[in-house]
Amino acid sequence: MDEQNVKRRILIADDDAVSRRILKKFLTQRRYEVTEVADGTSALDALESDGAPRLAVLDWMMPGMEGVQVCQLIRERPDRPYVYILLLTARSEKQDVIQGLKLGADDYLTKPLHAQELEARLLVGERILALQDDLIAAKEELRFKATHDPLTGIVNRGVVMEAIRREHSRQIREKAPFGVILADLDHFKSVNDQYGHLCGDAVLKEAARRMVSCTRQYDIVGRYGGEEFLAVVAGADETIAFALAERMRKAIASGPFVNESGTISITASFGVAASTERAPVDPSAIVQLADEALYCAKGNGRNRSEISKTPKKGAAADAPSGQKAKTKDPAGESLSGLRILLIEDSGSDIELCKRLLVRAYPGSRCDVVDSPLEFSRLVRTTYYDVVLSDYNLQSWTGLAVFKLMRKIGRAIPFILVTGALSETKAVECIKTGITDYVLKDHLERLPIAISRALEEKELLEQHKRIAQALNEGRETGPAVAAKVSAATFLYEGIRCRFVNAAAEQITGYSCDELLAMNFWQLVLPSSKEAIVGESISEPDYSQRRYAMQICTKQRVERWLDVTIGHYEIENQLNMLITAFDITERKRAEAEVYRATQNGPAGVLLGSA
Repeated sequence: MDEQNVKRRILIADDDAVSRRILKKFLTQRRYEVTEVADGTSALDALESDGAPRLAVLDWMMPGMEGVQVCQLIRERPDRPYVYILLLTARSEKQDVIQGLKLGADDYLTKPLHAQELEARLLVGERILALQDDLIAAKEELRFKATHDPLTGIVNRGVVMEAIRREHSRQIREKAPFGVILADLDHFKSVNDQYGHLCGDAVLKEAARRMVSCTRQYDIVGRYGGEEFLAVVAGADETIAFALAERMRKAIASGPFVNESGTISITASFGVAASTERAPVDPSAIVQLADEALYCAKGNGRNRSEISKTPKKGAAADAPSGQKAKTKDPAGESLSGLRILLIEDSGSDIELCKRLLVRAYPGSRCDVVDSPLEFSRLVRTTYYDVVLSDYNLQSWTGLAVFKLMRKIGRAIPFILVTGALSETKAVECIKTGITDYVLKDHLERLPIAISRALEEKELLEQHKRIAQALNEGRETGPAVAAKVSAATFLYEGIRCRFVNAAAEQITGYSCDELLAMNFWQLVLPSSKEAIVGESISEPDYSQRRYAMQICTKQRVERWLDVTIGHYEIENQLNMLITAFDITERKRAEAEVYRATQNGPAGVLLGSA
């Protein structure tokens, strides 16, 4: 609904049905869209709802809540759009009128109403609302210009420095850590020299967009100056800040920057510093520390992140200078600094999960909630790598938790950790989109499930990036695919027209050999039988994931996590296959699951 229509909507609140009917007829004839209620409580609910009317005619005396009380409560909500309130009253004493205006009414009319006077007062109300909206828009525009960089649209240096001072003050009060990340685009001067400043401006804007896309709602990324960017990471020690810096670095290097002059590959270097309760740093010093770490990253070859050499009082010996201590998950992947949300109402199960997670992923943080309200608040405002939830909770289920997360619009890997789950219910959950489930009797499998969930997320994100690039143009997809870590095979019809270096590495075949082959020639018969009927040449415009085994050129059997999707480009059917090598993870699974029977090869993992 557009703003003009919202202004023409009007609320009538009067407990007299005859008066409401007369008013509604009069206003409808003058092209108002009328909402009518019979008591003050309903009037307040209507005015506090989304898309509420901006004009209201309230009777003074109503059941539940008087009109002046509604005015008072509405005026206590300055965060909502202004409502022009016209108070109807049979009282004619000046003192009553003054009281109504003081409590928030904009104007008043005494009963019985005079039709032309009512129409004139409402026209005045519309003019006032229009003037106020124009004033607010102008004020917001001035505020935005004063606080944002005009080129990139992100906040400017003044705002980000104020954010550092604010986090420092919060640390003094609450002992909360915070991190600072200083980023610099590598060899940016050569971009301006070779392609021109307009191209350089486009690169700066796209780099800013990619970095901001990696952050949480309450993190701040600002332009520090030139090709440098400064980020403030609330509630983060150096491990969490480093993990964010790495996500930003990978986002910038994930694909070429497309402009009118062609495509440009850009990388960036990052310096990370943190202020913690054990090692507090004042605002000016923490930026200097991040700058020194950035200088170290530049000196060590660029396109990397480095942590500042801040001493940690009372802590164990640090990792070697410029290196980040890493944790290996069962599949051999680095998963330090995970942010995990656990939904559980059993104290003993909470402690059991926490001990397992701390042992598996040192340096990770696990937040625990047991109510829908707290879950909704945290998942809206906090970045999480993975969500773990019991299925049978006191007032809701794990499936309800997942559906609420999807309704909020967050796509976070979601794993059920449950005491018992029937096969039928497990299939229902997986079909709904839940990533995986682990029985509490076998919690030792949880680290593998987390590894698998994060691996799935990375694979789907890379597949999505390539698919988006394909939609932009026939040659853009291969340009992006060449930069990703997933093995990529691109088919036009039944002909393979592109493979990247990762595909050569994972299969052992050369590019020319793969272009002359069909992907199915790599897949072992056992995996083919398990997904019979799921032909990769059949047009299916959803994305499907499989675990399947292939045989490399060197006759080595390897497990792959494969995503297959079909896309129509320039009236030609294209098939995109992306894959990660999960052989090591499968070996880890075999060790943990050796007491149980393994499932069939080539299981359909899910649809995206």
